[in-house]
Amino acid sequence: MALALAVAITRNWNSWGGGRIDQVTNDPFVRRDVTPLGTKVAGLVREVKVSEYQQVRKGDELLLLEDEDYRAQVAQAAAAVEAAKAALENNHRQRDLQDARIQRALAGREQEMLR
Repeated sequence: MALALAVAITRNWNSWGGGRIDQVTNDPFVRRDVTPLGTKVAGLVREVKVSEYQQVRKGDELLLLEDEDYRAQVAQAAAAVEAAKAALENNHRQRDLQDARIQRALAGREQEMLR
């Protein structure tokens, strides 16, 4: 009888544990593929474009970042470029003005020398 009981237990052990509706374990680790994700810039996430367990391919858009800060930086850089262009134009005009003054001074000096 003990032998029959031992055989019954060993043959049905997996069906008793695996056949239950509610699975229970003390070691809840699942083997899976882990793919690290990252962005080229840091930022806050505006929108997630994929759902959980969705398969994606290389190049698929996964999420959108908040870009207002970056747009403001681009606008600020564009304004700095325009200010630099204006300063350069101002320097060119100042140089032209100084060249004209030098030419007048030289012309005046030549006339004084001729007298």
